[in-house]
Amino acid sequence: MASGMCAMQSGPDSELNPCWPADLARVHRKRRLWRRLNMTTSLVRRLLPLICVASLLSAAPGWRAGTASPEADPELLRVYGVGRRVCDFPEEEDFSTPEASYAVINRVLARGEQGAWRRISVKWKADRLSPPDAPTEEVPSEVARVWLEAEIVEVRIFQGRYAGVIAKLHQPTRGERIDLRHLEMEDGRWLNVGHGFWGSLEEARSWFARSCGEYVQRPGRTPVDDPDSYLQPFVHFLESHGEEPRSFAMKALADHRLVIMGEWHHRPRYWAFNSSLVTHPDFPEYVGTIYMELPSNDQRLIDEFLAGGECHTHLVIQMLRDVLWMGWPDQAMLDFFVTVWRVNRDLESTRRLRIVLVDMQRPWQEIHHKDDWKKYTQVSRDRQMADNTLADMREHPRDNRHSLFIVGVGHTMLDLEFFDGSPVASAGWYLRRELGPESVYAFCQHGPVGTNVGQTDGRPCLGLFDSAFAAIGNRPVAFPLTTGPFGEQPFDVLSDLNARGAYRDGYSAYLYLGPIDHEIFSPLIPGFYTDEFVRELDRRYRIESNVGLVEGCGLERLDAESFIAWMSYVWGKPRPDWTAQLLGPTDAWHRGGRTWKEALREEKHARVTEHFDEVLAAARTLLEGIRDADYDYFLGGREPDLSHPFPTVGRYMANTRHDLLIEWICKTFRQNPIMDIQLGDVFLNDDELPTVPYKLTLRDGAVLAGDLPFEYLIDDEGGHWHGKWGLDWHLQGER
Repeated sequence: MASGMCAMQSGPDSELNPCWPADLARVHRKRRLWRRLNMTTSLVRRLLPLICVASLLSAAPGWRAGTASPEADPELLRVYGVGRRVCDFPEEEDFSTPEASYAVINRVLARGEQGAWRRISVKWKADRLSPPDAPTEEVPSEVARVWLEAEIVEVRIFQGRYAGVIAKLHQPTRGERIDLRHLEMEDGRWLNVGHGFWGSLEEARSWFARSCGEYVQRPGRTPVDDPDSYLQPFVHFLESHGEEPRSFAMKALADHRLVIMGEWHHRPRYWAFNSSLVTHPDFPEYVGTIYMELPSNDQRLIDEFLAGGECHTHLVIQMLRDVLWMGWPDQAMLDFFVTVWRVNRDLESTRRLRIVLVDMQRPWQEIHHKDDWKKYTQVSRDRQMADNTLADMREHPRDNRHSLFIVGVGHTMLDLEFFDGSPVASAGWYLRRELGPESVYAFCQHGPVGTNVGQTDGRPCLGLFDSAFAAIGNRPVAFPLTTGPFGEQPFDVLSDLNARGAYRDGYSAYLYLGPIDHEIFSPLIPGFYTDEFVRELDRRYRIESNVGLVEGCGLERLDAESFIAWMSYVWGKPRPDWTAQLLGPTDAWHRGGRTWKEALREEKHARVTEHFDEVLAAARTLLEGIRDADYDYFLGGREPDLSHPFPTVGRYMANTRHDLLIEWICKTFRQNPIMDIQLGDVFLNDDELPTVPYKLTLRDGAVLAGDLPFEYLIDDEGGHWHGKWGLDWHLQGER
């Protein structure tokens, strides 16, 4: 659970305090991606079971997407101290500096002015906030005092456009906390983006560096003239240093105080491997404790489960139901718990294995409002997991055996850095700092290049790793990253982390169990969802989203059958996010670049004149689809779905308001249909995009004519020529 819902911290996520940082990343990235692909609401609902779980794969990303800029720019980051309280600033609204804007925002918080948020926030998120006529909420005097007496410690400005204001809040009941407010320069004013609470200045600074790192362009791979020769050292290294995975992992467990298994979640093949380690005859000799990324408040349930004379899996299920609002219904993980229980039956009581849960608490029975939830989410999960692990080690000094920590790959990294040299403070980094570099050993499981929102961005090193594995017959293998060519490769697994360093800086070893194409997502645990539990999920969902499951997720009914059907879109099926169309080719490293999609797009556009026939065909398909669409269907109040999308969805990008374009088309052409479509010869416009002249004749003789540019895009259906802007008839009045 490496981030997403498992983000390292959060601030208030009500309309008053728009979006804590992890949510900002999810919302803004999803908004950008969905707008680009013109995805519709029903499609989003269909993807929710994937987004809500697959988004837990990577380390939490930055808070907004943007254009990369050169790392060498000495003005990339400016930092200065402030040392003033909010109440020391003048009362008038001043947005000329980040610290002055922070004071304005805190006064809004202190006064409970919900209607002010759109005015003091950036435009791209203003529509998500309370309207100007929203009522003012009464704020207790002690809470208002906290906001007004906040001490602004420092300001960090990145590229002159993005800022973080770091302040100390002195709360009577919770002590000192660090507030990090994100701001963006818009029309000459520093406006609100969101904020989050942290336990230390170090953590707040690290988060801001992570947030800005997306804008720092990372180096791409150079094209390879002789792929066979280039690949040979990698293949030779696998043949000389690669080992059978179970034996390799057992050696690591024997030699290191703590071994961290950095995992991609919900993978039956890899959970079976974990179980094979536990059943190794020597495992109890080397390992006494297994730490897991699961809610620590349910430790008693796991202690009771492992101590039981019978295998009462309902205790584990009860714990798994607390993991997220939807629970964690992973059958492969449950099988691992059962394996540990079975191994313990044959061990003496002093040598039995312990499972210790070290993640943030999630006592849903105590959570009734968003304020209740904030008490548990406003933590650094990486720091907390490390602290809980270290505390447990100190509490059991007599057991001199080593430990295994199973945690998301984004929580595992040992020594990566952000653009400014600050560390990627993962749980692995904290543990390595406390236990020593020789005591901690971290595995990276083979997986895709992915983002925090579950988006698949290709294969590691543009498929170079996959090519090397294929050269040895795709047999399972584990090998060190501390030496050899694999460890020297620039780290790229978490594409939105934007950390500097090589694979060897993040991990000690690599684990490959087979090709990831069409890997199965873990099946649901039978009986995990009951009608009663789904009603509890509805309660949790309302706390987080202010709507119920039927409305928010498009369930047919509020019962187990409907919820299981919704979840079954992903669970127990081939992973829809790990398909060949999204992973890309295994030989993309031949061409170089930063992603295989970029390389393929560049290749298509570099030889665009050879593809004019494809562009012309794409234009004809798009316009004929618009002509033949069922306008009444789309004007009937129903959202288009996967089986009946509007022809422009996924094939055309409007400059703005694609939804209004569909409405304009349906209303206009239902009354005045397209009778004739004429296309001219493809040409390159001023932006070097292939462009198709078109002329549409309507029934009353009116003509719509223009030029329709195309660019090559790649989505989950593969690559295609995608029209843009030339059909924006709904914007004619704005021109």
